[in-house]
Amino acid sequence: DLQSMPNLKAVDKQNALLILIHVANSGRVYREMICDGVGVDLIVQGLLKEEREQILELYSSLLSALGQGNPRKSSLVHAALVYTMHEGVEAACLT
Repeated sequence: DLQSMPNLKAVDKQNALLILIHVANSGRVYREMICDGVGVDLIVQGLLKEEREQILELYSSLLSALGQGNPRKSSLVHAALVYTMHEGVEAACLT
C-alpha cells in the first residue's frame, strides 16, 4: 500500500511498482494474488492521486499486466480501468 507512506520518494514508488509489474508478469497465479482483496482498489487510488507522468505510466502498465491472461479477475481490472478513465475525465473537466 503505497498510499500509506506519504513521505515515500518517487524513486522508491517507481521501484515498488516495477517489482509489482515483474511479479504480475510472472504468471496468472501471481496476477490473481495481486488482484485478491483490495489490491486493484489500491492501485486505482494510487493512479488517481498520482501526478508524475512516469509513475502514472507504471500504474497503467501494472493494470495492463494484471488484466492479461487473468480470466478470473479480468472483469475487475477492466472495471478499474473504466473507472479511472471516467474519474480522469471528470477531474480534467473540473480544472
